[in-house]
Amino acid sequence: MKRPNPDSIDRALYTAIQNGTACLDWRILSELGLSETDAKEMVKALALRQGMKHYREQLLKVGVVASEALKVAEAIARYDTFGDLPTTTQQMLIHRYCVEICRARLWRSDLLGSLAR
Repeated sequence: MKRPNPDSIDRALYTAIQNGTACLDWRILSELGLSETDAKEMVKALALRQGMKHYREQLLKVGVVASEALKVAEAIARYDTFGDLPTTTQQMLIHRYCVEICRARLWRSDLLGSLAR
């Protein structure tokens, strides 16, 4: 996804997006001058970032190593946001930490099924 021109939207909104603190509706961004496609992509990217942050925190609480928690969190967030299947490295980590992922209540049965193939 290409980054929007900060001049095309309100500076405070741009900062909130960069910090991952905004909860956006694509229509708001569209009203501020972004194309519908760019606005929807930006909202998806923000959802991915927020999901990763939340999932990483949950994984850390149940004992997943910090560097690996981020990779697992990214895999789960990408699956939730875009339907993307995990990379080979992420699959190995998901297998390694499946108990912790369940404890954190982040397991997705469809994701489990995709790993078995």
